[in-house]
Amino acid sequence: MTKTLVSIRIAIAALAVVAIAVACGADASDAGESAVAEPLPTTAAAAVAEPADGVAASVPTSAGTALAVPDGAAVYQQYCAECHGIDLRGTDKGPSQLSIIYEPNHHGDYAYRVAIREGTREHHW
Repeated sequence: MTKTLVSIRIAIAALAVVAIAVACGADASDAGESAVAEPLPTTAAAAVAEPADGVAASVPTSAGTALAVPDGAAVYQQYCAECHGIDLRGTDKGPSQLSIIYEPNHHGDYAYRVAIREGTREHHW
């Protein structure tokens, strides 16, 4: 597998973790206010992997054009671990994240975008 493919897969996995983390945030009805997703931070300089020999880079490399990819483990610990457990096995507050329900292809992209934008309630347990 090429370095570029590995980089793409890592980026997709990180984005999936962020989407789940945002979707698992506090339920807005408990706080009496609407759920609003905060925008992702941007970075001043994009960290882009070098393309393989003979392959043109198709990722913008100018300053400020790429989103910062957060550390998925840190995001999970901050927003998800309290309910879903530090080992992903669940707690009395939330289900295990090891279920097929949480695989990236279980919900479509639109469902993830709606969950991020509007929040979501537990619906699989």
